[in-house]
Amino acid sequence: MKSTLQNKGWIEFQDINSEKQLIEICENFGKIIPHPNGNLIDILTPKESKDAKSLSFSKNFGLNKFPFHTDTAFLNNPVKYMALFSEETNDCPTLLLNFSSVLDNLDETYKKDIFKAIYGVQTPNNNFLSLLYKPFQSEFIIRYDECCMKPLNKSAKRIDVVLKKIFIDLTPIEINWTKGKLVIVDNWKFLHSRNAVNSSINRKLKRIYIN
Repeated sequence: MKSTLQNKGWIEFQDINSEKQLIEICENFGKIIPHPNGNLIDILTPKESKDAKSLSFSKNFGLNKFPFHTDTAFLNNPVKYMALFSEETNDCPTLLLNFSSVLDNLDETYKKDIFKAIYGVQTPNNNFLSLLYKPFQSEFIIRYDECCMKPLNKSAKRIDVVLKKIFIDLTPIEINWTKGKLVIVDNWKFLHSRNAVNSSINRKLKRIYIN
């Protein structure tokens, strides 16, 4: 299982029927890290903008489609793996985009910008500077979240425009949520998104962070 996740960048499990089983599977891939709210399992439900917290995707986009982003981009180092689990079937898929496919669509000038791009990261409790794409522990981390990150230098401002166009042009992997499905994603390699949510859809995902 670990080699599949390392090589493919995401892995899927079916017929998970309890939180105990969910946690046991996640622990096979590393240490579970509490969400900043203190919970080991965070609940994701669609919210209208008026009901959402500031700097969140729901605040900025409400029930509309979310842009591609890195989870926990507001941390000094984003978490390595993100697990998403759906107890019930719903009709709003999660979209995954391998950042290597983004790099493949850049010319040499913009590839240089990727490594030089500096963003300002804003959180309720902290502000700091970060590279868009940086080496870490023999790997590279992509950090991208337009809700809490703003391009600062020339490379960042150039590449930000190009990335948004590429995100539209590329075809993502579509995760359709069926009852008991668990997906674990390499958050350093993949960006993710969510389609627009019809207000009649009962969409609830449980999220776990793993390092």
